[in-house]
Amino acid sequence: MSVEYPGGYDPDLRLSRNFGMLHDKESSACVIRKSFILDPAMRVHMISEYPLFVGRNIDELLRVIRALQLRAETGAATPADWHWGDVAIIADNRTEADVIRQFRARSAQLMPYLRVVDPTQT
Repeated sequence: MSVEYPGGYDPDLRLSRNFGMLHDKESSACVIRKSFILDPAMRVHMISEYPLFVGRNIDELLRVIRALQLRAETGAATPADWHWGDVAIIADNRTEADVIRQFRARSAQLMPYLRVVDPTQT
């Protein structure tokens, strides 16, 4: 499987300095592990930062990307530790007809303030 994504080359560390990826107390020559998730319009949706000696969790980055895509496609929100296949949170003011039309599934009111739907039906 091939995964294509844009990357950067920064031999003089100019971009690293501009993005706050150098921490003098850690190292003046090695960058910390920082990830940015941008949408097609180049708006930042997430920044995560790990110390120099801790690797990033790619599964977490992919989880966040999928949650952001779900939000962009449907307006639904995702709870902590959400993964594709789990229910998503929807606004109380959406009509049930609208939910069924968009998700092809009925919503469930779990609490007076918490309404969910299965987004995998779409």
